[in-house]
Amino acid sequence: MDMKALRNSLGRVPTCVCVVTTVAVDGTPVCMTANSVLPVMSAQPCIIWSLGRSSRSRPAFEAAGRFGVSLLAEHQQAISTQMASPVADRLAGVDWHRGAAIGMPLIVGSMARFECSNIIVREIGDHVAFIGDVVAWDADANLRPLLYVDGRYAAIERMALDAQASRAALAEGLAA
Repeated sequence: MDMKALRNSLGRVPTCVCVVTTVAVDGTPVCMTANSVLPVMSAQPCIIWSLGRSSRSRPAFEAAGRFGVSLLAEHQQAISTQMASPVADRLAGVDWHRGAAIGMPLIVGSMARFECSNIIVREIGDHVAFIGDVVAWDADANLRPLLYVDGRYAAIERMALDAQASRAALAEGLAA
């Protein structure tokens, strides 16, 4: 199996850019950017996300037993970049608050915010999958998501324009 081709194919699927957070044993917020976050709707809604097994944040997420997820809005690309950077305090200069239910750090101005309690943590290949029950959430229906597709950030409008341009180019090619 050509893993690079598979990864490139999966990278063409748009995902919402998220910040996943927890609180370390010493009370310090721990956060990171993720785009492998999936909702599972059932009698009890859950969120699934994964973290590289060798991540420095792994011990904090495993020990906490809970996590927060902020779905970033299209105006929050700088926050995504900061959360993915190797800086000591990823929340420096970011407007955030502790969730009311279980105290997870949540990003103000994000499209939606969730607080989750781990129900399953399992190693899968070179990642660790976290599945958490959603214990609290809120959202701003007026905001649009920050997307990531084809190795770059995207907005819904740009994706629509790109698709329209692709269809027009295809039509021109067929007409020629």
